[in-house]
Amino acid sequence: MDTANDFRLLVAEDAVARLERRIRQWGMPWPVNKSKALELVEQARKALLRLKYSFLPSKMILESEELKTIVDSAVQLRGLIFPEVLPKLEGSRRMALAEIRYSLSILLGLPNRIRLGEDNHPEWAIDVVGVKVTRVEELKGATNLYYTRAAAGNVAFTIVTNLREIREGEVRAAAVLPQ
Repeated sequence: MDTANDFRLLVAEDAVARLERRIRQWGMPWPVNKSKALELVEQARKALLRLKYSFLPSKMILESEELKTIVDSAVQLRGLIFPEVLPKLEGSRRMALAEIRYSLSILLGLPNRIRLGEDNHPEWAIDVVGVKVTRVEELKGATNLYYTRAAAGNVAFTIVTNLREIREGEVRAAAVLPQ
């Protein structure tokens, strides 16, 4: 497997970089042990680089200590970064938190993506989730674009689409992409 160019590992590498940047720029209204968080990010980065240049087949990657380290680091980061009850956030803080969630989701979902096999498809590098459309509005000033709100469990999404037939109450597939 050409792990050096595998989209799943490249997207995971981007997720680690995003996490590092957000932790260094920490601006949330609750304290975080930055040095511990950055140590966990560095562990994940090193393990990811070892995987990226390993050229191992997917079955061996799934059994590797490196993959376990990446997932374990993400689990610990999630526990370290997120308080039990999140305060309501606005603006850039809300976007920063969304980017952290996205990055952790990419790292935590990496084993499932690797299970897809040896092929290298870009669509295997991202999450596609089923969301229930809760609101649809025409996007002001745009032609054939719609602003929608959707939810998957307790996670809310804002989605802009050109699908004219989208309706409230429908369940649709949505690709979770970075901002």
